[in-house]
Amino acid sequence: MARLSQQDSRGESEVGLWRLRYRRAVQVAGLVILFSFVYGVGTSEYFWIREVQVIAPTPQLAQQVLAQAMVPAEASALFYPVQRLAHTIEQCPQIKQAQVEPDLPSRLVIRVWPREPVAAIKCDTGFSLVDEKGVCVICASRAPADLIQIYGLIQGPISAGQRLNPNSLNLLTQCLAGLENEEVRSGLIIDFSQRYSIRLCTAAGVQGEAGSADNLQRKVMMFAAILKELQRRGAQPAYIDVRIMDRPVWKP
Repeated sequence: MARLSQQDSRGESEVGLWRLRYRRAVQVAGLVILFSFVYGVGTSEYFWIREVQVIAPTPQLAQQVLAQAMVPAEASALFYPVQRLAHTIEQCPQIKQAQVEPDLPSRLVIRVWPREPVAAIKCDTGFSLVDEKGVCVICASRAPADLIQIYGLIQGPISAGQRLNPNSLNLLTQCLAGLENEEVRSGLIIDFSQRYSIRLCTAAGVQGEAGSADNLQRKVMMFAAILKELQRRGAQPAYIDVRIMDRPVWKP
């Protein structure tokens, strides 16, 4: 009797295992059918990309992004690799960030944020306009009047898309951090040609002496603060020396 009961329970367990396998097979088959249906609909002509809209600050940049996107014919807006396309667009030196989103059923929307030059770095062939990360946005024969002009920072030219070396980027970052006053920053010239005699000159012709690169951010900040205070008093100094920070010197 006991042997018969063991055989019955073994048979029931085998039946239960078979039913479990059957349910799983049905579920897998259902998922395959569902995926095939969705994939078939998603790659159908209804979801083909017929329009790519680029949202950019200027029409010229929009045209450049559109040419770089190169969306193939009959690509599906539902399954298009938008992250990969955004990464491709961000390889453009002028682009800081790109965002790509599908606008179903048949459009892609690309939004781009450009790199903004903050300084013009003098090089052999002209100026390399770089952003706050030290990435060269574009090369120009002349420096824009509203940017900081930096001389003697690099030996050779850097082309669009290249980045300043870490030491040069550190010096640039310190200068930018010390120049919160836009009036002083605009058109300011900083000359690193003599590393132990860093010189400054504002657009109005006020000369400055910062000495070495030690505490450069604080020196530049002090130069700007003294200049602003003297101008507030109605004075127009010709020279400000911040080499010794606890004893700055200026001349009318």
